[in-house]
Amino acid sequence: MGPKSKKAAAAAAPANEAANDKSSKKDKSAKKGGATANAPAARDSKASKKAARAAAEVERLRDAERMMAPPSDDEATESEGEYTTDKLGNTIKKADAKRLAEEEGRRAAAKAKREAKAEAAAPPVAAVDDGRPSWLADYDKVKAKAAAGGKLSSKEKKLLKRGEAREAEDAALGTTGDDEAAEDAAWAQRLEGFSLTLPGG
Repeated sequence: MGPKSKKAAAAAAPANEAANDKSSKKDKSAKKGGATANAPAARDSKASKKAARAAAEVERLRDAERMMAPPSDDEATESEGEYTTDKLGNTIKKADAKRLAEEEGRRAAAKAKREAKAEAAAPPVAAVDDGRPSWLADYDKVKAKAAAGGKLSSKEKKLLKRGEAREAEDAALGTTGDDEAAEDAAWAQRLEGFSLTLPGG
């Protein structure tokens, strides 16, 4: 190193020391200032924690009072439990039981509606008071319709076929459905006043 550089280094050394002193003072003051600046924040966090603890304690005391007090009617029905027993004895949730009851009600209403519709659409059954089966009365109507040249449905065709088979059977046996009905009526009339008494009774 030359003499000029030594002089420059000697002159720069006090300046460097002064700069180092200033920076260390700033660090110390920043630490002091930082501590005082952070102190209110620390106090605030302690206060907020304290307030949170107090609020939690109040809530705990309220819960304890609620447990000790008898429940009102509304609370009693809600707190009885969320499970119930269905018709079959199965344990199910009350919400499910309510949903199933609503579905069952809808099904019953739909069934009643279908039955009413079917009843309204069904032709009225004529009362037969001459002792003949109702299908024979229907057969007579279908036979008259066929004789008139009317168009028969498949149900009417089956009924006509059944009636014709019955007439063929009666003809083969030499009886008629009317004869059987008359004979039954005669027997009923003869036995009308009949009574039987047993000895010792």
